[in-house]
Amino acid sequence: SGDTFGEMVTSPLTQLTLQASPVQFLVKEESSKSTTCSPNPVLRAESCVGNSNRHDMEVQDKDQMLQEKDKQIEELTRMLKQKQQLVELLKLQLQQEKLSRQP
Repeated sequence: SGDTFGEMVTSPLTQLTLQASPVQFLVKEESSKSTTCSPNPVLRAESCVGNSNRHDMEVQDKDQMLQEKDKQIEELTRMLKQKQQLVELLKLQLQQEKLSRQP
């Protein structure tokens, strides 16, 4: 008998949902580029204010990414529990069928 739990964890569907979406990385790259200082002295003061907040933004980005990961983990955990319940239900049904077939 195969290890259904192991197969489910390594299935392509589960692997896909565990990978971070490339869109998040693109958005992060763009936002970090926009906080670089302008060579123009007048604009530099304004744009460098954004640069001092860069650390805060990075912390917020990381927090947001962690929250999204937590949501993904919760969703996967919920799906796993559902599948485990389904397996238990099917086992019970199979046992009942075996019992009903016995003379």
